[in-house]
Amino acid sequence: MTDQLEPTEAAAEASRLRTRRALLAGIFGGAAAWAAGTALRVSQTEAAAGNPMILGAANSAGTASTTLSTTNSGAAMGVKQLGGGTALSTEATSGTGLYAKTGSTNRFALFAESVAGSIGTGGAIRANGNKQTALRAETSGANVSAIAASHLSSSPGSGAAVLGTGGYAFGVQGTSEAVGVSGRSTTGIGVEGQSASGIAVAGHSDSDTGVFGASVLGDGIRGGSASGKGVHGSSSSGYAGYFDDEVFFHDYLDIDEIPSPAAPLGGRARLFARDNGSGKTQLCVLFSTGVVQVVAVQP
Repeated sequence: MTDQLEPTEAAAEASRLRTRRALLAGIFGGAAAWAAGTALRVSQTEAAAGNPMILGAANSAGTASTTLSTTNSGAAMGVKQLGGGTALSTEATSGTGLYAKTGSTNRFALFAESVAGSIGTGGAIRANGNKQTALRAETSGANVSAIAASHLSSSPGSGAAVLGTGGYAFGVQGTSEAVGVSGRSTTGIGVEGQSASGIAVAGHSDSDTGVFGASVLGDGIRGGSASGKGVHGSSSSGYAGYFDDEVFFHDYLDIDEIPSPAAPLGGRARLFARDNGSGKTQLCVLFSTGVVQVVAVQP
């Protein structure tokens, strides 16, 4: 005869069976979730070419490249940094870190803008070349500039469109078969160079102007140096410095002794210093007639 369970005992046995089934289901479910999570973490850190890009994880395309195309009038991709870090960082171990190009004649391949509301030490673009050239610009256009800088201030000040500072090197150096350095300004400084102990502005030309600066209301060329040369110009066949108008010296003017030069063109005079043959310096002026006139002799 089969033993029959009392109603209360049967209910307790059913409850125990349900508890064991729930426990087993929880174990198997947890294992499945762990396996799925592990697979997801693997896919996040080992995302390969052809897979979607995963935010917040390292993505690798292997030897493949990624291209994003759009036909809208805005930006193809926008990256916004809301913290204090860098919005976009690019790095290349042996190639070009960032390459930008445009086919438009009125657009820029790279445009950088600083929207800071006050003056500081930052700027729109900063280049650090370490042991290499920090910024290199090239153009093949005959009537365009490799580098064009404009100062848009509406009031006179100490700013400049181009400012070159060299600790022991040139603040600004220009070498050309035409104009070595040219600066223009309507109200400020055309070209300014500052140097602690070297040459602030140096220009060299084989056949034309070494340094050229023009300003409507300010300084065409301004150079300052604590112990070196504020402005240095040299030319093998032209003028190291050419002044179209009056010249003002706030301090003294040194003139080295040279051999008597050739006579100038008509309507001109050349002022120079020479040795008189007895160890004395003569201050002389030479006119187009070719005759040297001695202005003064060293006592």
